[in-house]
Amino acid sequence: MHVSSLRSWYRVAAAGVAVFAAMSAFPMSLTAQALVRGVRVESNTGGTIVAVMLTDSVARSAFTLAGPNRIVLDLPGATLGSLGGRSYDGQARGPVQNVRMAQYRPDIVRVVIDVDGPSRYTMSGGNEVRIALAGGAETAVWSTGDAMPSQRVAQAPAREVAVAVMDSTVSSARAATGEAPSQVQYQTPEPAMLGTPAGSAGKPPKPRITVSYQEADIRDVIAAFASFANRTIIVGKDVAGSITADVKDKPWDEALAAILSAQGLAASEEPNGIIIVDSYKNMLDKQSLEPLVTQVVSVNYANATSLATTVRGLLTRDCVPGAGGPTAGGSGGAVQPGSVPSGCVVRGSVQADSATNSLLIREVSSRMEDVISYVRSIDRRTPQVAIKAKIIFVNRTNLQEMGITYDIGTARQFFNTVIPRQEVVSQIPIDR
Repeated sequence: MHVSSLRSWYRVAAAGVAVFAAMSAFPMSLTAQALVRGVRVESNTGGTIVAVMLTDSVARSAFTLAGPNRIVLDLPGATLGSLGGRSYDGQARGPVQNVRMAQYRPDIVRVVIDVDGPSRYTMSGGNEVRIALAGGAETAVWSTGDAMPSQRVAQAPAREVAVAVMDSTVSSARAATGEAPSQVQYQTPEPAMLGTPAGSAGKPPKPRITVSYQEADIRDVIAAFASFANRTIIVGKDVAGSITADVKDKPWDEALAAILSAQGLAASEEPNGIIIVDSYKNMLDKQSLEPLVTQVVSVNYANATSLATTVRGLLTRDCVPGAGGPTAGGSGGAVQPGSVPSGCVVRGSVQADSATNSLLIREVSSRMEDVISYVRSIDRRTPQVAIKAKIIFVNRTNLQEMGITYDIGTARQFFNTVIPRQEVVSQIPIDR
């Protein structure tokens, strides 16, 4: 009897272990995911709010895109459920023109808010994730599921941006697939800045980014920037290391350049728009194999002959350690002493044509645009100063009535008696 009871206990224990193993085989995300209960859009004179209601709090990230303008909200750890097929009614509510939502990934819900232009917004979280935008009008509330309208839309702050800081390494899988880094919010420039060049004329400002990295792999960081900027960035084989950085509302290209510079890396953009990130050494090696091109640059105001000497100092050099010997400056004439380090050879050349006041520049194609831009910047018109003078003849006797006695002889000034003066008509002496 004792043996039979012991066998029964073993059977129950084995069954319990099997049930536990079967339960643990299911992904944890199936039980930990929050369900989207509904979406609400309401607008009045106080502002416009897009709210997403969930059964539980989840992480959130948002970023903006242009062409067309839209705000993208990602909710990792959430599922849509039965709301997947619901569509917006198409009515404009403040800056909001349309709202789309989909199960971007099995564990990520993506909400896309189409807006009428570059918009500033604030984001708050919890069981109800809110995107608040400035501007609105009295319109009917649109909602799906269990989303109920609030009492009143609060005034959306015009200059406040809530930023969730990422404290962990950005997932390389997310960065490679084009998804924004988790818990990072990006902000586009203010509308007033959209028409203002950033840095140089004719170049639109770059989208601004706010993000924090703690010991993140540099390749993941670069991939995250590529995803945010929607640019193709190729990383060299020697690029490695970890990044600890805290970027606060900076243009993405400036932030990336600063991060790369701190790691001894550089980025160059190809004519086709692809950005290549590599070490300085590898870039110099590539540049030494780049073919030369020739271009004629007309000089309008400066003297081409004197300008040629200055431009030669900008040409690409091939520096070989221990090469020694004289430096070659191409066929454009002798290089000034000290302008080229010993062991470096100038690849290109500059020749001046005095007849047409032009420069014949021979340089690698990747550097030609920079050299020409430098020539344009110093080829400026010399400022001219015009000096005009007017001489007015006035009767000297009447000048005393005007209170003017400076350097003009009168009857009260003794030194004019040496050369007496007389009135033209009466011949009466003036200096008496």
